[in-house]
Amino acid sequence: MSDAPPALMVFAGTYAAMVLVPGANFLVVSRASLAGRPIGLAAALGVSAGATANVTAVVIGLLFLSGVNPSGDLGWLQLAFCLLYAVLLLRAGISCLLEVWMSRGHVGLTPQAVVQRTGREAFRLGFLTAATNPMSLSFFLASGGLLAAAAGREAMFASPVLVFSVAAGWFGILALLFSAPPARRLYLKMRLAADTCIGGLLAVAGVLVLLRVFSRL
Repeated sequence: MSDAPPALMVFAGTYAAMVLVPGANFLVVSRASLAGRPIGLAAALGVSAGATANVTAVVIGLLFLSGVNPSGDLGWLQLAFCLLYAVLLLRAGISCLLEVWMSRGHVGLTPQAVVQRTGREAFRLGFLTAATNPMSLSFFLASGGLLAAAAGREAMFASPVLVFSVAAGWFGILALLFSAPPARRLYLKMRLAADTCIGGLLAVAGVLVLLRVFSRL
């Protein structure tokens, strides 16, 4: 187990590099944060919890299930995750675009009602987005197998703690940045354009994942 600390540091570093790349998690947290700090932090917590659930499932699978390939190729299970992820992204993108369309000429909810309603929704969306991310699943599967080989199977139990710490730190900072007054004032001025752009990006990402699924059938 003397190799465990260096191996865990490499694992944490590579995961940190991965979460810095803008993607669906980034879009979910940034948009939620523009509605207020509590909502943004709820989304960040949801993403962190979802990523932790993802890596925990991989750790359990690698430790206790037979026939799992550490290369990251899960066959039909991988396709199922990709399909679920695509549906989730499409639903989030379409919902965002519909919200833009319905908000034209209508008075929004009171701030308190928005916080109470969308705080839970932000956490749930963040959790589902991170937990069903096939890229994260492949990363955790491959790195989990390498971590077990380099530092022993017991070291894998530390990976969920590292994943939660890295994700909570980065997405928490992101939520604080996007919920700052200057960012919120800019968002209020360009709300329709910003929501349309974010909704479109999420929908396009969902379509691209669907095309990837169909190409592997």
